[in-house]
Amino acid sequence: MARLGITRIQARSGSDVRLRNAYNRPDQNLMTVTRSAVEYPDGAEPSADGSPEPYDWQGHRRWRLYLSPARGRGASNYSKPVVSTAVAITPETGPTVQLLRLLQSAKNVVLEGVPGTGKTFAIQDLARMWPAATGRELVPFGEAPYLATVMHPSTSYEDFIEGMRPTLPEYIEGTTWYFDQSAAGSGEFKIDDGFFLRACQVAVRDPDRDVLVLLDELNRCNIPSVLGDLLLTLEASRRAEFVGDDPAAATAEHWSTQVEVTLPYSRRRFFVPDNLYVLATTNTTDRSVAPIDAAVRRRFHFVRLEPDFDGPRSRAADRLAGPARHLQEASIERLAHLNEHVLMPCVGPDAMLGQSYLYSLESRLEATDSNEAAVRSAVAEVWRYQLLPQLIDGLRSFGAEDLLELSSRAEWLADHVDATVSTQAAAALDEFAAFLSEIGLAVQVGGTGLARGARVVDADAVSPQPEIENDLTGDADEALAGETSEF
Repeated sequence: MARLGITRIQARSGSDVRLRNAYNRPDQNLMTVTRSAVEYPDGAEPSADGSPEPYDWQGHRRWRLYLSPARGRGASNYSKPVVSTAVAITPETGPTVQLLRLLQSAKNVVLEGVPGTGKTFAIQDLARMWPAATGRELVPFGEAPYLATVMHPSTSYEDFIEGMRPTLPEYIEGTTWYFDQSAAGSGEFKIDDGFFLRACQVAVRDPDRDVLVLLDELNRCNIPSVLGDLLLTLEASRRAEFVGDDPAAATAEHWSTQVEVTLPYSRRRFFVPDNLYVLATTNTTDRSVAPIDAAVRRRFHFVRLEPDFDGPRSRAADRLAGPARHLQEASIERLAHLNEHVLMPCVGPDAMLGQSYLYSLESRLEATDSNEAAVRSAVAEVWRYQLLPQLIDGLRSFGAEDLLELSSRAEWLADHVDATVSTQAAAALDEFAAFLSEIGLAVQVGGTGLARGARVVDADAVSPQPEIENDLTGDADEALAGETSEF
């Protein structure tokens, strides 16, 4: 059977697909999908422990398609059946393909979204697909096919591009030096290349391959200060092109560019080569960071990743059974309904919770004994220490904690949303409270002013909320002001 690499297929059995291959005429490359099968990474079959897994970064299945020549007009000139050697991309995994194509054209892409939507892990799936989709290999950095760094408030231009750093003694250079040993230095300084400058150096010396750079948590740093004059050379239209004759002997002198800058410390001429691609991530929930300014936004394309629970649903059906599957599926549906009927319509898209927390829960359940008590305990731990703190913190940052308080929820909803949304939100919150009670948890809201807050408690530690008699006077609000309520 002949083999052909396929980078993007959106078809099922019986569908006609058109191949993209240099050996095919454009009008003679039509094939018919005869069969599809689960695709495992690198062609490996699953072992006893279930690895490797046939899932992409969103939890969707990967597929391999088997094709046969179509008949009639536009039929393929292949005389034998064809099987795809690369993972065929079905409609469910389309976003990864779209991201790859956008990154190829724009050079700089930011993945933005709420925590837990798989922004950081998306680059792993993208890197895996890169060679088949582009025809070019990625430069490896150790065992990873990309170079990554985490941005933070202390990240500076000197860390990212170039800056002055202490000179270390020769016996320390190139050796492993641990933090519990005394720091050593000569008291002198030298110009040291930063993270991004080193990535560009690798790219200009290897024009036949691509360099993929991940900037995680980009909006946590002072972006204009960190990027500095890099903004001028980072644009896709101002990247340098390789014009040399021998890629094996490439240096920066063999690249052509109309835009370059002079670095402030070393006075070296600097540009960004066109075989370097930047993929950054930003957290849209965190209100402690400043918005990204217009100058940065103009040089990046922004892709928002929304919570997607189809992956966790399919994995739960494939991998879990009994009480574990029941409580995992209940967790998925409660979180999905909370996003759909409460957080999104009542607070906004940045208040939603992502699906990655559920993968953590799935891992716990797979490693847990099958008895119901152990399963319930594992589910309760993930909700108590991961999901609920994130939910509470998000609602607090948006001033919506009253959604968690039964006594004031109706008033908050009446002030902020219409009647239809209010009814759906109240029902979803009641279902959510019932689910938390099933796993032995509850959320309490109490206090006044700046001290007001929510906390997670055991369900059996919650006392019943006192009922208000019909003949209470206007002093009822004062009488209940110090009460703690729960949902």
